[in-house]
Amino acid sequence: MNELEQYKFFAIVGVGRSGTSLLMSMLNAHPLISLPPETHFIDRYVINRPWKKTYDLVNTLETDHRFRRLNLDKQDINELAFRIGANLKPANIYKEILRLYAEKKGVKIIGDKAPKNIEYLPVLRQLYPGGWLIHIIRDPRDVYLSRTKAAWSSSRSDLSHLIAYRSQYRLGQRFGKKLFGSKYHEIKYENLLSHPELELSKICELLSVPFDEAMLEYSKSSHELVSPEEMAWKKETLEPIIADNVNKWRDGLTGDKVALIETVCSRPFRDGLYKTTQEVNILKIFALNLYFGAVSTLYQCWVVFKNWSALITLPRE
Repeated sequence: MNELEQYKFFAIVGVGRSGTSLLMSMLNAHPLISLPPETHFIDRYVINRPWKKTYDLVNTLETDHRFRRLNLDKQDINELAFRIGANLKPANIYKEILRLYAEKKGVKIIGDKAPKNIEYLPVLRQLYPGGWLIHIIRDPRDVYLSRTKAAWSSSRSDLSHLIAYRSQYRLGQRFGKKLFGSKYHEIKYENLLSHPELELSKICELLSVPFDEAMLEYSKSSHELVSPEEMAWKKETLEPIIADNVNKWRDGLTGDKVALIETVCSRPFRDGLYKTTQEVNILKIFALNLYFGAVSTLYQCWVVFKNWSALITLPRE
């Protein structure tokens, strides 16, 4: 067994504003589990593959503000560069960073959380064939409302928000179940709020660790993971569980907006996860789905192409 195989890996994914940060903080509070702060490594470096020399890697780790949050000192970075050597494939860099972080934290279960990774499940599967995937799902109406308020997404168009949810929800279910099989786990954000111990116990069972009460007291963990610039839209993760942080859309969205979301992001409603409020208008549904369906399909094709481009550079199982 090589050193990397001694560690268990899991990833948390979900449409942005679906509760990925809350779940991350909870699991990171478990004494046997650790997750580094978000680096968006897959999206920024595995997909784009910018490094050509060891110097580039060392320079990036020393200057990138996201990597600095991992608190890797000069010795750690030099050790990482030594382990990787001339093999600068992003897959090896990614694995070694996580392994080094887990080693420093003294754990054998290491996770990674980035909502955008829901678009890169084939890449994640190739990087960690034995890894687990945790897909958190939230009511699309509340996701939309939350995205219109968060600093990073408030300026985006309705088209952007709706296509993101429609496409990413579909990609998560399609590739999650197909690629990860029994190691794919879905959790509803609303259930995590109403029954946190039950939902966290299911994940602990998945990862073969006992439930720990520390996961319900996750404030310290959140402070480790949330950066000052993220505080504006992640402040809820620093507070106790707000069980009634659901159905905010009832007061925050107009009837027309609700109807639009329920029509365009219809799959979770058809899957029985949520209930619609609108009467069915066949002609309207057909027209909206024709347009948004075409845009979503094009977007998903682009995502598949990006995965394929990255996969051809990764080592095979």
